Amino acid sequence: VGDRDGKAGKSGYLVFNEEELECLKEVGKEYEGKTKLSKNPFEKYSLAWAAWIIGRIGGWKGYRKAGPAGPITMKRGLQQFSILFKGWLLRKALEVP
Repeated sequence: VGDRDGKAGKSGYLVFNEEELECLKEVGKEYEGKTKLSKNPFEKYSLAWAAWIIGRIGGWKGYRKAGPAGPITMKRGLQQFSILFKGWLLRKALEVP
């Protein structure tokens, strides 16, 4: 929750591992809209970029004028992401090389 605005410039690797960030990248595409205002404005793999996606998964609308996603929304997003990530890992494990 602390670096949702991206001002600290922290890396997403402080919280997520490489596979989780790859999953966030794929899942994040589903939560971005077609307009510039509805796209994730942060540098890929930054903590703010990951927080934007987690917030969207938790139900936040994604618009800056609405304010950042709150702690309850972020908690919901992390819980949902945990489920999505398990499914993503399962899909990867079942892929035929």
